[in-house]
Amino acid sequence: MTNEAIADGNPGRGCRFTAEFPSDPAGSSGRYDLPEILGAVLTARHVPWTRRGDALEVDGIAFLPQIVDFARGVDGRIQTTCTIEASHPTAFPHVTFEYQHAGADSLQAALESGFQGWASLDLPVYREYVSGELRECTELRLDGPSEGRLEGVARRVVLGPVVHSAQRAEEADAGDDHCFCPCCFITKNMDAFEPLFRDSLVRAVRLYAHRDANGDRAADCRIDGADWPPGAAALQDYARTWPERGFEMRKQLVIFGPPRRE
Repeated sequence: MTNEAIADGNPGRGCRFTAEFPSDPAGSSGRYDLPEILGAVLTARHVPWTRRGDALEVDGIAFLPQIVDFARGVDGRIQTTCTIEASHPTAFPHVTFEYQHAGADSLQAALESGFQGWASLDLPVYREYVSGELRECTELRLDGPSEGRLEGVARRVVLGPVVHSAQRAEEADAGDDHCFCPCCFITKNMDAFEPLFRDSLVRAVRLYAHRDANGDRAADCRIDGADWPPGAAALQDYARTWPERGFEMRKQLVIFGPPRRE
């Protein structure tokens, strides 16, 4: 392993590693360079980047991929966990990171799949937070005169693309004005996220919740890569309110920050 992670709490163990399997699945044994794999994913998506050491720079944001773990599952597929750190000289006062989990028939395909998901879900949030130009994301703004508990708060929240799947997507409650949109994770849990609105720092927040066909619920909420139990508890409660559609999951990355200077 090389180049250990920078962000506090990041379990990443290096940007390059060697994999050895006793019974090699799909030619997965070998040497892997994660910046190289991430760069190929970005190039295929026509995202300009520059490699600086082991970090890939996109629009002034440095992204550092790290391997956490990989293993062959009981089904023979390779499961991988990676992290990608994000840093910017002015937009982010501290380094943040997030996880990528994936599985595929080969180690190469699993790594690529995890990075593809990150490029679709997370990368647009970082880019559009820095640029202020919204193309794939939307934005919430509190500019000071807001009423209620957040009166006087000035904050913006860049809302990333959502991953949303449901077993029976057509069975939404007729009483809902809409099923799920990029603002719902935040606007339907405002009390839980009040501390992030009142914070003065930039915070990248992972939001994830699912409910299975039996009604059992689970959720994750992380701030800058670190688990945030109050948020996870709120998202579990939020999943209780979803229409009955069998298994359903919702996932998003959002960034809280100060108002943008025009």
